[in-house]
Amino acid sequence: MLVGRTTFALAPGFVRSSLLLGRHASPRLRSLLHRAHGLVDPGVMAARARAILHVDVSSALRDCSAPLLYLRSGQDRMVSENSWRLVAELRPDARVEVLPGPHLLLQTHPAEAIAAIERFLASSVSDGAETCSWTIGHLR
Repeated sequence: MLVGRTTFALAPGFVRSSLLLGRHASPRLRSLLHRAHGLVDPGVMAARARAILHVDVSSALRDCSAPLLYLRSGQDRMVSENSWRLVAELRPDARVEVLPGPHLLLQTHPAEAIAAIERFLASSVSDGAETCSWTIGHLR
């Protein structure tokens, strides 16, 4: 099994750091990432990764009429650009903001992410946007 407990238990920290933080891996962020991964059992990480590979919320995404902002990392090594293409296909009204940075965009570029979210919220409020009623429970 490619995504198993051993995969996460044996993955060297520099590999995780490279995949998740890229060239933005400061010593502080590497330390925080290492500490956070140390708090989660490798079996749990493997189960989460397998769930990600099999979850499909396409119908919930299509049915939700709330405004949608997709923050896409320009140097993401975990989530391909095809993910955005699928979202755009399901929700042509969605807005994408491509920010320079790795997979952990909010941790490495918080100011840019906040600015993108604020711009989106300001434009959504001025458009009189509706809210969506589905919750994280729809992912289960």
